[in-house]
Amino acid sequence: MVGHMLMSFKIRAARNGPDNEASAVNKLFARPTHFTEIDSTNRYLVDRARAGDPEGTVAIADLQSAGRGRLGRSWVSAPGSSLLCSMLFRPSLALDGFHLVMTTVALGAQQAIAELSGVTVSLKWPNDLLYLDKKVAGLLAEIVETDAGHALVVGIGINLHWPGGQAPVDPETGSDDLGERATTLALASGRVVDRDALVAAMLENIARDYVRLGDPEFEGQLMQRYREVLGTLGRRVRIEQRGRTFEADAIGVTQAGHLQVSTGAEVLELDAADVIHLRQ
Repeated sequence: MVGHMLMSFKIRAARNGPDNEASAVNKLFARPTHFTEIDSTNRYLVDRARAGDPEGTVAIADLQSAGRGRLGRSWVSAPGSSLLCSMLFRPSLALDGFHLVMTTVALGAQQAIAELSGVTVSLKWPNDLLYLDKKVAGLLAEIVETDAGHALVVGIGINLHWPGGQAPVDPETGSDDLGERATTLALASGRVVDRDALVAAMLENIARDYVRLGDPEFEGQLMQRYREVLGTLGRRVRIEQRGRTFEADAIGVTQAGHLQVSTGAEVLELDAADVIHLRQ
């Protein structure tokens, strides 16, 4: 890794809720560690989780040399052009409830993007953020076994802008068609969004919801909010799962976070799969 320092922006107090909730929000996230360059913020926090670092540890990078998305895909970005951030959680939840943390992060990012850019993005099951069906952000979660129990590292990459407004070439494939599949907040909103302000707003939103996990009523509300912004629902999709590929209609999401799809002959629940939105 190349040089790092502590960032010093302040997370605002929660806008709603009792004083003890606001206090919990302010205490959850420590000052983020900022790297000018690192191989992977997720890899760094996985190591820190095993070393015993506390919940709320955050790593932010200007550049990742080995950034990853789901299924081992690379995350392509020029230095400083993306928000690259990972967070360490130690949830007081059963493992089958860890998806609620991912949901909290996705919704927190979606709300922060709306607040700072004025752009409304939708979610794609299970972990992408889209603008007009183009990817603007992606999440990657990793469960970590530690001496203190299971921890969860969640990384997010948000495309802020592309130098010159042009999509970069994929270093793995040499393809220059990234602009057909992805976009940036600058292209969507017409202005460059300040990264530090976006991080601060996102962490505030995440913390406000995270401290309420474990309350069944709130968790039900959280999943309903997720369904309301999930652009996958009502779409015809192609499913790639465990060596098979098929088309179906996305019809629902369970409280456990499983995607419900109808093939016409049967309704299936998917706990993990690659889902491609088909053109409407």
